[in-house]
Amino acid sequence: MADFGEQLNNLLNRAKTIKAPINAAPIGININEYNQPSEVWINDVEIFYNNYLKEHPLGQRMKTILFHRTQNAFSDLVGCLESISRDHAFIDKMNGVSTVNVPKYQAKSLPEYDVFISHANKDKADLVEDLYKSINKLGVTIFYDKESLEWGDNWKNRILSGVKKAEFAIIVISENFFDREWTERELSEFLNRQNRNGQKLILPILHNITVQQLQEKYPTVADIQTIDSSKYSCDQIALLFARQLIKRLKSVLMMLNLGGWYWFLSGKENMLDKEKCGKWMYFFRDQDFAKEICEKAISEGVCYECKCTNMAERMCETGVVCFYLNGDDIENHHKVIQFMIDNNLIQKTKSGRFYNISFKFDNQTRAGQYGADFEGKIKLDAFIDLKTGRWCEKEVPTR
Repeated sequence: MADFGEQLNNLLNRAKTIKAPINAAPIGININEYNQPSEVWINDVEIFYNNYLKEHPLGQRMKTILFHRTQNAFSDLVGCLESISRDHAFIDKMNGVSTVNVPKYQAKSLPEYDVFISHANKDKADLVEDLYKSINKLGVTIFYDKESLEWGDNWKNRILSGVKKAEFAIIVISENFFDREWTERELSEFLNRQNRNGQKLILPILHNITVQQLQEKYPTVADIQTIDSSKYSCDQIALLFARQLIKRLKSVLMMLNLGGWYWFLSGKENMLDKEKCGKWMYFFRDQDFAKEICEKAISEGVCYECKCTNMAERMCETGVVCFYLNGDDIENHHKVIQFMIDNNLIQKTKSGRFYNISFKFDNQTRAGQYGADFEGKIKLDAFIDLKTGRWCEKEVPTR
């Protein structure tokens, strides 16, 4: 029996000899006979899918195509198989070629806590409790006194132990924090650790105080970049923390479920410029496929960050995948567009022409430009010929 790769190539070679199916035939042509070769081919693809492709990232898309069998099913399936033919790791796996896997970072090699939340008790109700819940969604290990201290513990020893065993310290600095024995003791311990190790440890949050107040009270902390709790939601702060943790652990991929989105991070999000950043988008109905395509994009180094709608949380029938990059990064535009073409994420017209989709800058999103109010400054035809799919060279607006 032919191996996986041979069967795949056989299907693709056969497809080249078959005419795409039609809805209406010219006089003198039997439409059933005309469409029969493509129908037989699609049936063979379905057998091939059932045998091999259910676990592939494009498997769910192929399942949908095979189920509905629309007029475009033949060309859509050809596109899927062409993409799979370029997935050499998957082909090797299906052909029984063994590969060496790099072991994932093991939790036991991490410090006991990923983060210690240092705060005044009076700030629990209006910030810290919600902040803990948001960070806890990341699946990280948190030292938070309310959850970490147990009945009968020597709380002073437990807190000092947590201070020593945490990878990061999120310190909520407020007027309630000032002049409290244990909040300032924790701050002092973390400052000493950071000065000794020379490694980023303290992540300060200013809560209802100004930078000037911080400078007056804790001048050594004032040299550390802070964020203001009034400018970020707790979920946004959790996302910022996740990025710091990824950089530290040098993880290839982390998925977060925050704010109605599944976020996929590479650890290189700092490469994105707030004023230039934007996204290419793909609209979907299949949640599992969207998550798989996001994970694939990050794993293959296509973009620094991507996200897809959490359809269950947002209670919607259609979601969107966003692939983030800087508008002036032509190389990354090429990477993302090629990835979208390879994975059939850009729809075509009945004539086979690519739709001229738009790249959307984040500043357009922040300005509330949606629907009819949105006009793309960068469009697909700046990069490829929509009819042939060949790359072309045009001047691209950068913001």
